[in-house]
Amino acid sequence: MESELTAPRHLSEEETMSLRKVLKAQLSISSEDDEVDADDLLDYAMDMIEGGETVGHVAHELQFMEMPVCDEGNAQLVGVHLTTFLHQLRREGEGSQTSSSAEEEEKSSKEQTIMLQEEEERRKQEQQRLEMERLLEAEQLERDMAEQEEAKLAAAAEEEQQQQAEEEDLLPPMEEKLKAPRELTEDEIATLREILRAQLMITSEEDEADAEDLLDYALNMIEGDETVGYVALELQFMDMPICDVDASQKVGAHLTKFFHDLDSGGGSPGEEEEEKEHLVREILEESERMEQENAEAERLAAEEQAKAEAERLEQERLAAEEQAKAEAELLEQERLAEKEKLLAA
Repeated sequence: MESELTAPRHLSEEETMSLRKVLKAQLSISSEDDEVDADDLLDYAMDMIEGGETVGHVAHELQFMEMPVCDEGNAQLVGVHLTTFLHQLRREGEGSQTSSSAEEEEKSSKEQTIMLQEEEERRKQEQQRLEMERLLEAEQLERDMAEQEEAKLAAAAEEEQQQQAEEEDLLPPMEEKLKAPRELTEDEIATLREILRAQLMITSEEDEADAEDLLDYALNMIEGDETVGYVALELQFMDMPICDVDASQKVGAHLTKFFHDLDSGGGSPGEEEEEKEHLVREILEESERMEQENAEAERLAAEEQAKAEAERLEQERLAAEEQAKAEAELLEQERLAEKEKLLAA
C-alpha cells in the first residue's frame, strides 16, 4: 500500500463500479446488516477517492469507522488493492511503464496481499484462541463457585440436622394423657403454632396449605382440652405426607415440653416467660445478622475474584493485539524495503 498515492484523474462510471467491486471483496460480509454497512462504507470511500484523498487516508478512515466489516486487516487489504487499481489508471494515462514492470508490480501486490491475508488469519486465530481460553476459565470459575455454594449448603444442612438432633435429644418423652394446664393466650398459640409447624415436612406451596389446615385442626383439639396422645394420633390418622408417624411423634414430644413449661410458669405468662421469648428473639436476630454478614463477605470475595479474572484476561487480549500490531508493522516495513529495492533496480 502506497499511503501518499492519489487518483490520477476523475474516474469514469465503469471504473467506479469496477473499483467498488474490488474494494467490496476485501470486506468481511456475512449477513444482510453487513451488506448495508459495506455499501455505506464504500460510498464514503469512493467520495474520499473522488475528492483527491490519498490511499493511506482512505484506509485509515475506513479502519477508524470501527465497523465489523472492516477491521485493521480489511483496511490494509483495501489500501493494497486501491494502490494496484490507481497504478493501473496511471499506466493507462501515461503509457510510460512497460508490461514487465506492470507484471512485477502486480506480482508484488499479490504477494503483499497474500502476506497480509495470512497475517490477518493468524491474528484472528490467536484472538479465537484467547477467547476460547477466557470462556474455559470463566466456565471453570463458575463451576468452582457452584461447588463451593453446594458445599456450603450441604454444611448448613448438616449443621441444621445436628442442631435438630440435639434439640430432640433434650425433648422429654411424649406424655399421651397430658393436657394444656390452662387456656392459652394469643401469643402462646402463635408460638406453639410455629413450634409444631417446624416438625412438619413442608417442601412446596401445596404442603404449606396442608400444614395450615393441619395446624388449625391441632390447635382446635388443644383448645378443646384433648390430650397430647389424642392430638398426635389424630394428626397421624389424617394421612398427609407432611405428617407421618415420626412427625406426629415429634409434635407430641414438643407439645409435652410446651405444656410442662406452661405448668411450671404458673398462671399467665410472667416475667420469666417474657425473658425467655426475648432471649429467643435476640438469638434469632444475631443468627440472621451473622448470616447476612457472611453472605455479604462471600459476595464481595466473589466480585473481587471475578474482577481480577476479567483484568487478567483483558491484559492478555491487549498483549495479543500489541503483538499482532507489531508483526503487521514489521511486514509493512519489509514490503516497503522490497519495493525500494525494485525501484532501485
